Amino acid sequence: MESLTRVTEAKSNDDQYCYGRQHYCENASTRRWIKRGVQTKGRSAGGITTKFHLVITAEGHLVEGFLTGGNVNDVTVANELTKDIIGYSVIEDMGYDSDAHREYLKSNNNIPVIPGRKNRKNKITYDKPLYKLRRKIEIFFGKLKENKRLAMRYDKSDQSFLSFIALAAMKILLKIIIS
Repeated sequence: MESLTRVTEAKSNDDQYCYGRQHYCENASTRRWIKRGVQTKGRSAGGITTKFHLVITAEGHLVEGFLTGGNVNDVTVANELTKDIIGYSVIEDMGYDSDAHREYLKSNNNIPVIPGRKNRKNKITYDKPLYKLRRKIEIFFGKLKENKRLAMRYDKSDQSFLSFIALAAMKILLKIIIS
């Protein structure tokens, strides 16, 4: 009964009152929800996706990693990913193939083991038996993506997503050590 008398009083005073609300207003609050943390997402042919780039040792230890949007080419982040690697054989897939990146790896005293892309005019020679070790990297990524939380990207912010990647990598290494 009291709410009806308030509504009639408000109408008589030419004030605006929204039915079902406890205050006088016409629209919803103008305060917007602010996203907390950076979200790296990019639109590609598969929709809105995220790529994670990881540096993994031959033993399967995770060294470094970061995220990019799905629309970012791998070559654009290759130098940043391998800047701390000095004096090793660096095995990468053909997504990281470029002459500039090969020169960058050689300047850091590394041996690039990267097959050339199909559209290259000059064929690239690389150590094929050593490149077969990349199978371990693909297996590692497959085990990471067994976690539904990573495959579906449940975490909104990059920090929590990378944290869960680190937890999943520790879980994989513990399984290797125990067995």
